[in-house]
Amino acid sequence: ILDISEINLFNLMKKLENNKKFKKNIVIPILGDCSDLEFLKLRFKKLQVDEIYHAAAYKHVALGEENPFSMIKNNILSTKNMIDFAYSKKIKNFVFISSDKAVNPESILGLTKRFGELITHNLYKQYKFKKTSFSVVRFGNVIGSSGSVIPIFLNQLKEKLPLTVTHKKVERYFMSINEAVQLVINSSYFNKNQFKIFALEMGKQIKIYEIAKRIIKLSGNTFKHKSNPKGDIGIKIIGLKKGEKLSEEITLGKKLLKTTNDKIMICDDKINYFETSKRIIQINKAITNKNLDREKIKKLLEN
Repeated sequence: ILDISEINLFNLMKKLENNKKFKKNIVIPILGDCSDLEFLKLRFKKLQVDEIYHAAAYKHVALGEENPFSMIKNNILSTKNMIDFAYSKKIKNFVFISSDKAVNPESILGLTKRFGELITHNLYKQYKFKKTSFSVVRFGNVIGSSGSVIPIFLNQLKEKLPLTVTHKKVERYFMSINEAVQLVINSSYFNKNQFKIFALEMGKQIKIYEIAKRIIKLSGNTFKHKSNPKGDIGIKIIGLKKGEKLSEEITLGKKLLKTTNDKIMICDDKINYFETSKRIIQINKAITNKNLDREKIKKLLEN
């Protein structure tokens, strides 16, 4: 397990060690940065790797809008590094964790995730991997993950504050951590030495406003609104942030192809090929340009 966050890596190892089924020495915690290719080659020199699940990314929409260069470096350049590393180690299976925000992206986060999909495809073609499966897996919000809306609501409840919702009509896909992990792992086995984009079946999108109302009720509080001014907890509409959409999508193509698992589908998105190395050089130059504005960043990352 490679992670740049010391506290996250520490907490994860503690969680594993507390599991009775966990066998010591079966997991090696590695503290490091996947954007450092030389570190990866040195640290994994004596370790054989068969599969890579690349989930490292900054994924907060609002923070990404304020810090585009950091998001580009972490979400794009580190992905390029991981694929270069996969090539050097002759990896059998490479899985890139994407997002529903990569479909018709409006945010810097969505643009970087979409570009991550593009370079995963294009480097697969460029390096001519023959015995390696390359998969992109798209899905929406994972309940309880870092930055998920539900922990935010629970903290606001604890402080007796109104629950903040960006827009009354905003809606998102949701799934549990366990379900997301199992489906990500399973999806890669529907891909044999090819490149495929998978979308996880997440049901219908749920309105965040309705989730907030339900959480207030389930917590034993009453909903404070115009018709019930004496209620315990209200909901405050704060407006959509830059880069946010009312709803998300899961595929660019016209249809989703079925697999034998009804929770895993294959996207029929068309991806244009481009010379990845040249675009990466352009991006490297761009993120050192202090005058680069959002529209120029968007143009640079668009396919």
